[in-house]
Amino acid sequence: MKLKHAIGIDVSKDTLDVICHVNGAYIKVQNNRTGFKQLLSWVKKQVGKELSLTLFCFEHTGLYSLQLILFLDEQKLFFAVESPLAIKRSMGLKRGKTDKVDAREIAHYAYLRREELQQFKMPSEQIRKMHVLLTQRDLLVTHRAALKSAQGEQHRVLTVGENKVLFNVYEQTIAHLTKQIEKIEAALKAIITSDPQLRKLFRLITSIKGIGDIIAYYMLVYTDGFTQFETWRQFACYCGIAPFDHQSGTSIKSGKQVHQVSNRKIKSLLFLAAATAIQFDAELKAYYDRRISEGKNRMYTLNAVKNKLVARIFAVVKRESPYVQIHLHAA
Repeated sequence: MKLKHAIGIDVSKDTLDVICHVNGAYIKVQNNRTGFKQLLSWVKKQVGKELSLTLFCFEHTGLYSLQLILFLDEQKLFFAVESPLAIKRSMGLKRGKTDKVDAREIAHYAYLRREELQQFKMPSEQIRKMHVLLTQRDLLVTHRAALKSAQGEQHRVLTVGENKVLFNVYEQTIAHLTKQIEKIEAALKAIITSDPQLRKLFRLITSIKGIGDIIAYYMLVYTDGFTQFETWRQFACYCGIAPFDHQSGTSIKSGKQVHQVSNRKIKSLLFLAAATAIQFDAELKAYYDRRISEGKNRMYTLNAVKNKLVARIFAVVKRESPYVQIHLHAA
């Protein structure tokens, strides 16, 4: 389908600033269903009968853009949800910032790339529920870690007997947070159990040593049930663990490096998975030990293990059978 028009939308908590690229027309509406209907009516006036040839584009802003995504999906309109960093880098040098200017830049970005941008694929309801639960779990885990750290510092300098109330509050609050985290994890497990496809994928990827329940949940969410990435290498790029050559002329020539742009959450989880795998997976442990004995950098080697784990995950999903440690069955 050849798109002719581009609508740039700057999403904020309460409002949407909208620019139509074809004529520069501008409107500001509320970020709610009433505002979305007003927006759609306005766009129809700008593009006439060519609504089906119109691309709506905006940045991914989490909860603030969720209702707009649901509305556009419901209306079966063509829309792209882009990385804020990708749009920002396309704008070049800027001075000053307003929501209207940002909407204009997004419209320009969308128009130039209207044949390249992909229609946003709405995750399933189950995946969306898991994403919300994992976000809440992250928040609770962060708070619990902060309290445990503060509790440790207090223990180091204060006498427990003289500060009984203080330490009781710490213990009770940490215990409460732990209980809430367990509730969220039980809810995540219930979602997996209730959905045959998710249950199957979960069983496959947790058959790999180093891949526990939490990283399995995140893998399912960030791959949308393994429908968003065709190859493990694409997902490794998304995670920021795929190494690339770093060279320019004769003055800059270094070894392969990973890119700083990444999903830091899944990247950190893969680090923990790799650290576990080299302890309990004989094949990966031998690989890690061999590279270290050859003088290879430890972090680079761990990154290589991360890539091997991602490759294994995509392999078991593709062939629809659990991971088998071949060396255990070798003659």
